[in-house]
Amino acid sequence: MTTNAGPMKNREGIRRTIDAVLPRLEQADIALALENPGHGKGDLFDSARSWASFIREIGSRHICLNHDAGNVFTYSQEATQPAEDITAAIHAVGHAHLKDVVSRDAGWKFCALGRGSVDYQKYWAILPSALLVSIEIPLRLERLQRRDRQRRNTPVDINEIRDTLQRSLHFVTMLGTTLDSGSNDAI
Repeated sequence: MTTNAGPMKNREGIRRTIDAVLPRLEQADIALALENPGHGKGDLFDSARSWASFIREIGSRHICLNHDAGNVFTYSQEATQPAEDITAAIHAVGHAHLKDVVSRDAGWKFCALGRGSVDYQKYWAILPSALLVSIEIPLRLERLQRRDRQRRNTPVDINEIRDTLQRSLHFVTMLGTTLDSGSNDAI
């Protein structure tokens, strides 16, 4: 189960909520993965270092981090790549979202993995091999002028969705193959 945590000003309430649901999570043997934000300011988790501290404070294997690579890049206004961020909390990460954005003058546009500004070669090399990952490509969302995301009024064409997913799956397959062989020439 994945959720965003919320703003720093609600830290105590967030902690009380987690403490309240923790017995149920433990009983059901389910992990709650708290995700880093991709927009705004003043969130409880502005970096993996702050997450790791919060997770350590809770002290349960049922509370972990969902590291969203694209969100690291956009929340930091392009100052931080996800590989730089995750190293401070790799032990607390239970899941990762793979998401990429193209950086343009008009803002950020979500795109197929490997077609944007997120450095996935370094990120993939750091991820533990057993870590659960998922591809997230919110094609209907836009980040004009790098502001909060907005949903476009029109649906995305099914052929664009298929093409983006195929390109992303191919990229992830090539990443795994390339890093396993020790060569980065294939990407």
